Amino acid sequence: MSLIRVFQGGEKAEQAKSFIAALNEARTEIISTHDKIWVERLTVSMVKSYLWTPENLVNWFLEGDAHFITAHVHQGKSLNNCGQLGWNMVELETQLQPLYYHPGFPNGIQLSCPVFLQNKGDYLLNVSQCCNPTFLYYFTDKQAKVNLKR
Repeated sequence: MSLIRVFQGGEKAEQAKSFIAALNEARTEIISTHDKIWVERLTVSMVKSYLWTPENLVNWFLEGDAHFITAHVHQGKSLNNCGQLGWNMVELETQLQPLYYHPGFPNGIQLSCPVFLQNKGDYLLNVSQCCNPTFLYYFTDKQAKVNLKR
C-alpha cells in the first residue's frame, strides 16, 4: 500500500480539487497493476486545530510515501488571522528542507522556487527581462507591522 499526503490549504481550494481529480484518475489505472494507494488530505483548519508547527507538518509528510503541497504552506499573514497559519516564511523554508529528497512536490530545488515561497521580489528578478522596471524594498518585521496598521 502506498500513502500520499496532500496539504491542500483551504477546505474548498480549487487547486486541490483539480489535483485530487487527476490523482483519482491516475489511481484508477494504477490500482489494476499495483497495490492500493491511499490519499490523506490536510487543510489549514486541521493544522490549526492540531496546533501543529512547521516541523509537525514536515514529519507528517515524511511518514507518507509521497507528498504534495497544492497551496502556499504559510498561507500568508492577515490582520484578522482568519484561517491563516501565519508561519514565518524564512523559518518555514528551513523546516521544509527534509523534503528535499522525499518523493512528491515540491522537492529538490523546487523548495526554493520564488513562486512556491511567494517571494514576489525574487520572482520579478527572475523574469526581469519580461516586466517593467520595479523597485524592491525589503521591510523588517517591525516596519511591516507599522505599515499594516495604517
